[in-house]
Amino acid sequence: SAAAVVVDLEQDPLPFADGAFDSVLCLDVLEHLDDPYRVFDELCRVARLVVVIALPNPWSTFYNVLRHGRYRSTQAVKYYGLPEALPRNRHKWFFSAEEAEAFIRAGASRNGWTVTDVRTVAGARRRRLAHPLRTLAEWVLFRRGAGVGGLYAGQTWALLEPARQTQSD
Repeated sequence: SAAAVVVDLEQDPLPFADGAFDSVLCLDVLEHLDDPYRVFDELCRVARLVVVIALPNPWSTFYNVLRHGRYRSTQAVKYYGLPEALPRNRHKWFFSAEEAEAFIRAGASRNGWTVTDVRTVAGARRRRLAHPLRTLAEWVLFRRGAGVGGLYAGQTWALLEPARQTQSD
């Protein structure tokens, strides 16, 4: 059986030495934490060559629930409802694809890493010939924070590598 290390990411540092791993993957985790900034820093600390981060686009999920009328009063809106009992696993952050990229870039910079690739995968396709009034309403309502395009974006993926040192370093 594989060895496992159990860590409470809400309060404990990662129990590994600096640069202990060539590659670190963090996929769909940070949005579940009270302090994703601290854990992001820990990922960079224990990685030596590569960090891969994936963050979802909650705006897209929420918007599509509203747009398609899939919300039922007996069911929570994916991770954002208020269920009768505390869920074991829920998103604690509600952000757009643009905010996810800015978060990743700022964290990489803060830790001396460089974002060498960042991509937001396509989400639900928007119909090009949408009703003009709806298109105008989307533009007015969502032009700040989450751009209209962000309502249809999927998951953001980023590849981080240590910042290259200059010749004088």
